[in-house]
Amino acid sequence: MWIFTPIGFFSVVTAHKNQPDHVMVRARAPEDLLALIDTLDRYCDSQHDRDDLDIIHTMKADYPCRIIVRRELFANWLHDAIMGLDYDNFKDTVAGTNAEGSRRAHGPYLEVWTVLARSIDCRRPGARQSPRRSAPTQPPGVRLDPRSADQELSDRVARRARAGR
Repeated sequence: MWIFTPIGFFSVVTAHKNQPDHVMVRARAPEDLLALIDTLDRYCDSQHDRDDLDIIHTMKADYPCRIIVRRELFANWLHDAIMGLDYDNFKDTVAGTNAEGSRRAHGPYLEVWTVLARSIDCRRPGARQSPRRSAPTQPPGVRLDPRSADQELSDRVARRARAGR
């Protein structure tokens, strides 16, 4: 599972077959995991939980930094992160934060958003659809022009680039 947050980008997978009650939280940047560890500390029930939060470094994987965390501990953190959402625009929140990891991540986050917006824009006629979902409905008299959606996206990306975000 990929999780994009204001404090970092994480890939979460099952830790090991012999540790079904744990997840492995992976990151490309150690700063992301350090920020996560700072917030996870308050969810730790024991010193053993805290000791598990040591970053494991490996250069043989696409995510060189990782921690092993009790599944319930991580789920509690994720629940509280969702319940504590207080912004209405994720990209602007990441761009405006003072956290070094977030400032560094804004460009890549925007690139991911742009790629997804271009490849899965369900507002455009003919966009790829899940076979279980019907085509998006349009108000009577409104015609969605795919060129205008692409142009709007291109203009938005260009404005952000000029603004240095």
